[in-house]
Amino acid sequence: MTLLTNASEFPADTKVRFHFVAQLITRNPDEEIVLGKVIDDNRNYTQPIEILIGKKFKLEVWETMVQAMAVNEVAEFYVDKTLCLTYTLVAKTLRDAYSKDKPKTQTWQMDENERINALPRLRLEGNELYQEKKNSDASKIYAQAIGIIEQLQLKEKPGEQECQALADMKIPFLLNYSQCQLLMGNHYEVIEQCSQVLFQQPNNVKANFRRGMAHLNTWNPTEAKNDFEKAALIDPSLAKTVQQQLSELEEMIKEKNKSDKARLSQAFGSKT
Repeated sequence: MTLLTNASEFPADTKVRFHFVAQLITRNPDEEIVLGKVIDDNRNYTQPIEILIGKKFKLEVWETMVQAMAVNEVAEFYVDKTLCLTYTLVAKTLRDAYSKDKPKTQTWQMDENERINALPRLRLEGNELYQEKKNSDASKIYAQAIGIIEQLQLKEKPGEQECQALADMKIPFLLNYSQCQLLMGNHYEVIEQCSQVLFQQPNNVKANFRRGMAHLNTWNPTEAKNDFEKAALIDPSLAKTVQQQLSELEEMIKEKNKSDKARLSQAFGSKT
């Protein structure tokens, strides 16, 4: 990613403008970095990207990178894929907001009221697709709604009433999106989206339970146990379901310990 900043200092709420190129990288057998396909190049957009420092931009690693740069510096950063799990959603938001080539029907050309008024329709469309078990299509609708809200958030300062209202408005879409992603097996995406919800609403039972399921399926046993137990504490009616998941987790841990013990025994077998 290549960034060009136009800000002289970086206290909270500083507006930073930059260009970026996002590119896949691989490593050859000698561990040398090999540049691959260009995913995005915002020189094709209508203007540089703008973020406010300290606003907890959805792709937080960008803030970290920008703040490591000098004014007008051009720099390259190599970022582990685990820090870019939300890139697809973020990139779609930015394209909708800045792309030169979007057709007239796209939401980026709507005014603020039109965008807000589109949200109930998108939620209904997404819900209907979800009921029809079209999880991928529903996810795209929910992602579109999330993108609209995030475009509106770009104009607001953190902590202000308008910004918080938009954050609250985004929560149902994040929950619906995470449910679709859970059913599709995209567990790291579920963890990211549910964590966004829990940052705003720590006692949201759906977010705790779904993140627990995602942690269970990505072998994060401690995190899964914490989320499941909190979900049951918030909603006692989930106690039986949570206990079933915890029992499954315990069995997984036992099997893993048994497998690890057998592997170690094979590797360091007793001497004869």
